[in-house]
Amino acid sequence: MTNIRKQTEAMHNVINSIKSSRTESDILTSVKDEFGCIYSADGLRLIKMTDSKVKSYTVKDSVQVICDNAFSDCKQLRTIELPNSLITIGLKAFANCRMLRNVTLPQSLQHIATHAFEECNSLKSITIPQSVTVISYNAFAHCSKLTNVDIQAQIDFVPAMCFHSCTSLQSVSLPHSLTTIGCNAFGSCTSLAEIELPHKLNTIFPSAFISCTALHEIQIPKSVTNIPANCFARCTSLENIYLQNPTTEIDPTAFAYTKKVKKQYINKISVINQ
Repeated sequence: MTNIRKQTEAMHNVINSIKSSRTESDILTSVKDEFGCIYSADGLRLIKMTDSKVKSYTVKDSVQVICDNAFSDCKQLRTIELPNSLITIGLKAFANCRMLRNVTLPQSLQHIATHAFEECNSLKSITIPQSVTVISYNAFAHCSKLTNVDIQAQIDFVPAMCFHSCTSLQSVSLPHSLTTIGCNAFGSCTSLAEIELPHKLNTIFPSAFISCTALHEIQIPKSVTNIPANCFARCTSLENIYLQNPTTEIDPTAFAYTKKVKKQYINKISVINQ
């Protein structure tokens, strides 16, 4: 647990260092465009879209930061064009944009903050480009129509609740660099039937895949030495578990309420559960 605690603290330190909140200077010197969108005087920060009924918008080419809550609750926003200058998408920047269908994240993007796209219920697919170094917790949680996620970024950590309750999610591509999957990162992704865990993965937090009711088998890499509490609990379709490391410790609740599990496979050798 010490290792898990250190990783969590390190992640929080990185997230807290990302400056996407509105400053007093932003407010005093801001400029509003003809569409009701407020920018900082230097044009580097998009502060707030004031027209909550906007349906489509193109962010100015100079923008590096979309500030916290910039487009949150723009419930009629369908499309957004992001510039190649963009570095940071702030906290809840697009949260609750329930009609948002298309988002192309630019190759310049580095930071996706907490709750950035939470409850974007019309978003169907997202590609996270190689440039991204930080994805924060709850970033895409409750995106109920999200079916495909392609993480091209060479990140080492999928944070807590990142894709929680993405109930239509069917396909997830994880990077080879990934070492850690956070608490409830894919919890309640009820359409996720399979997922390939990368070979470098060594830490899975509790409840990471809880209630993934369509998941039918899982292969645990050799580098994972512990399967924690409720990790695959309530995965009611789970039948086969492949353990590449015979010494992997399994918490008594790791596979709770998975009544269909009949076999474990250790190094390709079938072991009938008693």
